[in-house]
Amino acid sequence: IVCHTVGFGYQSGFTTFEKTPNLTNVGCESCHGPSSEHVKKPNDETWLKLINPWKASPDENPAAKESRLGKIDQSCQKCHDIDNDVTWTNKGFERKWPKVAHPSPASE
Repeated sequence: IVCHTVGFGYQSGFTTFEKTPNLTNVGCESCHGPSSEHVKKPNDETWLKLINPWKASPDENPAAKESRLGKIDQSCQKCHDIDNDVTWTNKGFERKWPKVAHPSPASE
């Protein structure tokens, strides 16, 4: 598991308040929501679907795909945008998504 915000297993995450003030107080729950269910039952995998509720199914129709991508765009692009990641573009979202899809494995 790596996390770019808290720097866990990732080289460009939070380092100090002076060096990375934009990542101050950004933690797992900032993106993934409250961890209370995981804390209550750490080995119960049924809560995993809550982490990435818009993951595509293999038989997803185009309208559902557009809706899912819109939701991902609204959630992810709050941080992954041209202001925070100069290599990020809306056009490249689908190409980049399999590389950054977390914590679920990328779709095949």
